[in-house]
Amino acid sequence: AMSYPEYERLYREPGKWVRWNSDKVHYDWNHGNSMFHYPGEGYLISFRNNDRVFLLSEDFKTIRWSLGVGAHNTFQLKEPAQQFSAQHHATLIDKDKVMVLDNHAGERFRRQGRFASRVAIYQLNRFQNTAKLIWEFQPTPIISAVARGSADYFAETKTVVAYFPSRTQRTDSLFEVDYKTRKPRGSMVFANGENWTGYRAEPHYNLGQETFLGMKLQATGGQGHQK
Repeated sequence: AMSYPEYERLYREPGKWVRWNSDKVHYDWNHGNSMFHYPGEGYLISFRNNDRVFLLSEDFKTIRWSLGVGAHNTFQLKEPAQQFSAQHHATLIDKDKVMVLDNHAGERFRRQGRFASRVAIYQLNRFQNTAKLIWEFQPTPIISAVARGSADYFAETKTVVAYFPSRTQRTDSLFEVDYKTRKPRGSMVFANGENWTGYRAEPHYNLGQETFLGMKLQATGGQGHQK
C-alpha cells in the first residue's frame, strides 16, 4: 500500500494526474478500469489516472511489466505522438502487442486543450524494453470520448470493433474497422442522454457474464451498464 503523497513524490509527472473534483482533494489516483486474464501470462490491468498499463503475475505478487509515459515504466513511450492518456480497455492481441482505447490520444491533444480519442496498438520489444505504436484508428470527424470506451480485436474477421461514447457530443459511436486497411467496414451511432453514456461494447456472448466485487452486472442498458 502507498499513500497518495508518497506516490506523487515517487511517480507523478507534472500534468499527468487529474484531480477530478478539487485541487485540494486527492483521491482515485489509480482508477483501474479494466482487467483481463491471459493464462500463462498474467492479468493485464489498465490504470486510467496513471496513464499506465500493468501485466500482473498470475499469483498477484509481481508486476511483470508496465507500459506508459514515465521513465519508471518497463516500456516507456517517449514521443508525444506515441503516448496514450486516460486509456480504457487494455487488452493483449498477442503476448507482445497491447491495444488500448486511448481516450485523450496522448499529450499532443491535451496540450492543445482538446481531446481526440483513438484506438492504439503497441508492439513490445522485450529485449530492448521499448514499445512502438504500430497501428491506430481515429474516427473522422474527431470524437471526444473523454471517459469510457472499448476496443476488441477479432482474429477470425481481422477486424477491430471500437466503441467511442461521448458525453460532450451526446453520441455513442461503434465502428468495425478493417485491421489491414484501417478503414471502417461499418459503423453505428446512438444518441445518448446529457448525463450518461454506455461504458463499453462487448460481444453478445459476454453479456451478463462479467462480475464486479462478486456481483453479476445486469446487461440491460442505461446508466452504468454495458451497451
